[in-house]
Amino acid sequence: MKIPRKFLISSLCWRGLKTSFVKLSEAYQQAPDSLNAIDFAEVMRQVFAVPTAMSKRWYDEAAKEWVWISNNHIKISTIFDSDFPMAFSHLDNAPTLITYWGELNTADAPCVSVVGTRHPSRYSIEWMESELDAFFKVKKDLVVVSGGAHGVDQKAHFLALRNGRATVCLLPSGLAQIYPRDLINVKSEMLSTGGAIVSSLSPFAEMQKRFFLERNRYIANWSPLTFVVEAKRRSGTMITARWVKMLDRELAVLPCSPLVPGLGGLDLIIDGGALVIRDRYDLNQAFERSLVSCITRGLHGAGDEYQSPKIEC
Repeated sequence: MKIPRKFLISSLCWRGLKTSFVKLSEAYQQAPDSLNAIDFAEVMRQVFAVPTAMSKRWYDEAAKEWVWISNNHIKISTIFDSDFPMAFSHLDNAPTLITYWGELNTADAPCVSVVGTRHPSRYSIEWMESELDAFFKVKKDLVVVSGGAHGVDQKAHFLALRNGRATVCLLPSGLAQIYPRDLINVKSEMLSTGGAIVSSLSPFAEMQKRFFLERNRYIANWSPLTFVVEAKRRSGTMITARWVKMLDRELAVLPCSPLVPGLGGLDLIIDGGALVIRDRYDLNQAFERSLVSCITRGLHGAGDEYQSPKIEC
C-alpha cells in the first residue's frame, strides 16, 4: 500500500512529532509522490533521525487513517497546498494538515465567528432569533464560523442554514468521532449551502479538553469579528474571547443582565474593550468596522473586494 506524500508527511503532527516547517518541507521535498513503508522509513531516518521501528508504527497508523479518509470521501489540505486556509497558514503553532467535508470558501467571502454558552438564557435565544437572524438575512455572502457545541454555537449554525448562508464548523475531535454527535444530523445541510465541517486532528481522535483549547484559537483567528453571546467567567467562550484580543481581531459582545449567570460577557465589555451589541444595526457596524480593519492590516477573512449591503433602519 502507498500513501500520498502530502498526507503522510503532514500527518506527522498527529504522531506527536515536534518539528519546524523547514524540516517538514525538507521531508516533503525528499519524499516521492507516494510512499510505502520502506520509503517512509528512509525519509524519517534521513530527515528526522527516527528509528525504523517507530517509523513503522507511524506508517501503520497513517495507513489506517488514509483508508478511512479515502472511503468516506474526506478532503485534505496541507500547509504545502495553495488551498490551505489562511486562518491556519498565518497562525503560530498551526496544524500542517486538516481534513474536512464540504468547501473551504472563506477566502472568497467575509466571515464572522459566533460563540457562546452551552446553556443560553431564553432572552439570548430570542435575541438571536430576531436580531442575528435579520443580520444573516442581509449578508448574502457571509460565512458563519463556530464550533458546533450545543447552545449558542449550534443556534448560530442553524440560523445560518435557515438563511442559506455557508457555515464552517471547527471540531474538537476527528471526523470519525464527531463531537457533539448530533452534528451528523445537519451535515448534509451544512454541505449543501457551501459550508464545511473541519478537523485539524486525526479522524480517529476523540474529543479531549486540550483539543477544545486549540479549536477555540482557530475560531478566534478565522474571522475579522468574533461575536460572543453569553459567556461564563470560567468557560471556553472566555478563552476564545481572550484569543480574539491576543490575535488583534475585533470582539463584540451581547451584554447580559448582572442577575443572570453570564457575567463573563460584561467582563469583556468593561475590562476587555469589547464592542457592545444591542441589535442588528450595532452588529452590522461592528462587522463593517472589522472588515475595514482587516483589509487595512492585510489580514485574511474579509473576502475579496467585499462591498457591504446596507441595513436599513
